[in-house]
Amino acid sequence: YHEEIKGMEQDMASLMDSAGLFEVNIPDFKQLKQCRKEIKLLKTLWDYIIIVRSSIDDWKTTLWKDINVEQMDLDCKKFAKDIRALDKEMRAWDAYTGLENVVKNMLTSLRAVSELQNPAIRDRHWQQLMTATKV
Repeated sequence: YHEEIKGMEQDMASLMDSAGLFEVNIPDFKQLKQCRKEIKLLKTLWDYIIIVRSSIDDWKTTLWKDINVEQMDLDCKKFAKDIRALDKEMRAWDAYTGLENVVKNMLTSLRAVSELQNPAIRDRHWQQLMTATKV
């Protein structure tokens, strides 16, 4: 879509130049400008989605003993902060709310992982957990 919009913007510039020669008023092309803005916002949002997904996918392959909950928690909080800093217009989009939910769920999961990494957890606790979760 980027190339199509770029072509339309070139046409718009050409029309504006031509209209200037004939001293004719031309429309503001608000829809085209709005389309360009939304394309940029979508690109930014999907870049964040890719970053968050790739980070979480990397974390999923981490061995239990190697999980650094504190660093993951810091990363998730940074993701959440960056997401909140995005343009407010994005907040109505499903992709935005989906990304926000993924980060919130990961933060919740990290709290549980942190508690499960506690050295006070004994085999009997794991057995109880496995029974409760039917694993």
